[in-house]
Parts: sequence; structure tokens; C-alpha cells
Amino acid sequence: MRNSTAMLPMAVSLSGALALLIYVSRTAPIRDSRAAFHKPALLETNQRCSIESRHDPSSLPTNSGNLSQSPRNANPPLQASRREISGAEALPGSSFIDFDRWTEKYFAESSDEARLVLESEGDSLAQARRRDLARVIESDPERAIRLAVPVNLRHRLPPSISRHLEERVSARAKYEVIGVLGIPEDPLPRTTIERRVTFKDKTYRAFVYGRRLQQTTKESIPIHGIAVGDALAVHESAVRALEPGESPDPSLAVGNRDGHCPVSKQAADSAVAVESGGEIFYLCRAGHIAAFSQALEEEAMLVGIDQDLVLAKGIPR
Repeated sequence: MRNSTAMLPMAVSLSGALALLIYVSRTAPIRDSRAAFHKPALLETNQRCSIESRHDPSSLPTNSGNLSQSPRNANPPLQASRREISGAEALPGSSFIDFDRWTEKYFAESSDEARLVLESEGDSLAQARRRDLARVIESDPERAIRLAVPVNLRHRLPPSISRHLEERVSARAKYEVIGVLGIPEDPLPRTTIERRVTFKDKTYRAFVYGRRLQQTTKESIPIHGIAVGDALAVHESAVRALEPGESPDPSLAVGNRDGHCPVSKQAADSAVAVESGGEIFYLCRAGHIAAFSQALEEEAMLVGIDQDLVLAKGIPR
């Protein structure tokens, strides 16, 4: 009995310690050494994956409906979008951005001697740019047009450089759409569509986009674009708004010599000038450019339609 009485305080002491231990274990936060070790690394990995996914070209939309996405190990197609100097930006190291940087350096020089030294470098860069632009005209004509050197800039370049630039084309031209049948002996005969633009006894291989893809053969319609050799990128619009600071070409005839806006029939403003079909037109305000372009496009749709049918349907000439 004495031994049992002696052990009672010890049991009470042990049970109290156990209760305290249980209380502390329930209230104290559980620290997982493995989670503490891996959390910063996981956060860093997620951040890296997020950054890489934003820059992964395969996750971005293609820039042209004419080009399929290239595999990662293939040579990527030439790409470019808007830039301050040329009206487009290119991937680092491309001939387009290299030429733009050269023009910045060229115009930054104040002495004729320094500019003359730079001309030899500019000549090789302009030739490389021309070769690449010829490829872009065929693969993505819309982008090629955006890559064109602005009119004001090309007029300031020396002849040794400007001779390598793209040709500006604006005229009323014959537009042909030709279906080319495959050779019967070819194991995989294919039918392809070719387009040609002819004016002033010169024929170009035409590359189009937008509404021009549905345009049929026309005898004489207004077109404008850029060309390298016989490859012509045709703009989808019938009208080209002059660039900021660009003066109308004095060699081009004025299309509305009566001085009236072709849209509103009111007095035209000499500050609002557009180019179409190798002519300059003056409008009363810039807001009429789109309407003027639409009117020319509707007129072009009637080219080649029998005029008796046009009158019978009440379509204005």
C-alpha cells in the first residue's frame, strides 16, 4: 500500500507531461524540411517556365496565312514587323535591321568624307537586304510591303545604295489569274494558281493577299506595291495614302483636275493626297480615303462585265 501511494505522484507527473506534449504538438506549426527545401526551387522553375512560354515561338500565332509553322530545327522564315525607320522591325541579325542601323549611322555623320567611307558597307548590306526582300515578297507580300523603305528616306540615300532598293509600282495594269495544270506524267499532278500584272510592256509575277486572293482577271485596274526584279507584292487596297512628310510625285498626273473631292464632290484639300493607279488624287478630308478606295474596288469588280448586263441590272457605271 505504501508503494502504491509513493507511485501516485509519479504517475500524475508523467500524465501531466504527456498532456503538455500533446497540447504543444497540436498548437505548434508543423515544419516539413523537405517542403522548405523544395519550395524556392519550385517557384524558380515555375517562373522560368512562365517566362519561356511567353517567348516560345511555337506558342505564338504565325504572322502569315501563307506560311505553315516551321519545326524548331528548320530554318525559320524571314520575319519582320513595324519599326521606326523602315516601317518594320526585323529579328536581330537580319539584313533588314542591319540596313536600318546602317542608315542611322550614315545620316548621323555630318561630313561627306565619312559618309563616303560608309557607302561601301551600305552597298553590301543593301544587296543582302534586296535578296531577302525578294524571298519575303513571294512568301508574305503583305509583310514585304511593310518592309519598304519610306519614300522620304530613300530620296536622301546616295544612288549607290538606292539602286538596290525595291521598286515602287503604281499604275493601272492588266491583272491576270492563271490556273496551271500539273503534268499528266507527274506522279502527283497539282493545279496551281499564278498571277501576273502587266503595264508598260513589263510583266511581273504577282503575289497577293487579302481581297486580291479572290480577284479575277481584269483588263485595267489600279494597283500599287513593291517589286524586286519580276516579283511584285501587290497591296490589297487600290489607294496608297502618302506617308507623313511625303510630297506628291510631280511626275504623276492629277486624277481629279477639276479640284473636287471624288467622294463628296466638294472642294479638295491639297494637304490630303493619295495615290492610285499611277495618279494623284486630292480629297476634301482624310476621312474619305476609305470611301474612295471602296469606290475604286467596286469599279474594278465591274471591269470585264458585259455593259448591257450592267445597265439591265441598274448597276451605275
